[in-house]
Amino acid sequence: MKKLICVFLAIVMCMALALPVFADDEANVTGTSYSSTVKTPTIKVLGSASNTILLNPYNIAVAKASVVSGDDDTYGTNTQTTAGVIAPTTVLENKSDVPIKLSISVTGSIPQGSTATFSATEPAETEKTHKVFMYVDVKNVEPFVPDDDHPIPAATDALINGIAAYAADKVYSATNTSGTQAVVKAGEVKMTDLLTMAVPDTSGDDDEQGFVTIDVGGVCSSAPQTPWGENDKVAVSLAYTFVASSNSVGSGS
Repeated sequence: MKKLICVFLAIVMCMALALPVFADDEANVTGTSYSSTVKTPTIKVLGSASNTILLNPYNIAVAKASVVSGDDDTYGTNTQTTAGVIAPTTVLENKSDVPIKLSISVTGSIPQGSTATFSATEPAETEKTHKVFMYVDVKNVEPFVPDDDHPIPAATDALINGIAAYAADKVYSATNTSGTQAVVKAGEVKMTDLLTMAVPDTSGDDDEQGFVTIDVGGVCSSAPQTPWGENDKVAVSLAYTFVASSNSVGSGS
């Protein structure tokens, strides 16, 4: 009898050892379902809200500071220009956590009382009306960090991260096929997917920077039948579209 009891107890102990053990936070499941959340980017781009364009039809010498491009000979130098259209450089800085694709809508208009009109090409020397050929030029730039040898010009009063507010004269190219230049007209011109603004590099390596400059330049008719007056103005507005782009392509950790 004792032998039978011992055998029975041994069987019970074996059965107990064979039973599965579950942790308190687990369950006996037949599958796992996943819900998802979306990590949305933070889009933040700094820039100038307004600027003033100087029409200079008589090509009078005007003092300005060149934008600093990173070359030693262009750091914050004061220059003279006789350009027909002079405007501060608009600087955009990407402060987002992703690269940004930039598109710009350029709209030209003629204020009431002005006799000026936009021209699709540079006015001829014999042009007798108030014509303005104006273009927008967009490009990536690297930031300028001032030091004792390369100070920021004292005349510059609008800076973003050390980039001077005025640019050296730009040259319009009718053969530019990159889409980074557009001629201003009375109405809208769309510059779509111009370029990608990189995520600012905080490691100290300046190879990639999230800066863009936008310059407005051009030429005015210089010998109209009626002299240019202070009311013969034009206006230009730029509307920006910022679209988030991926930091990398493909999957991975």
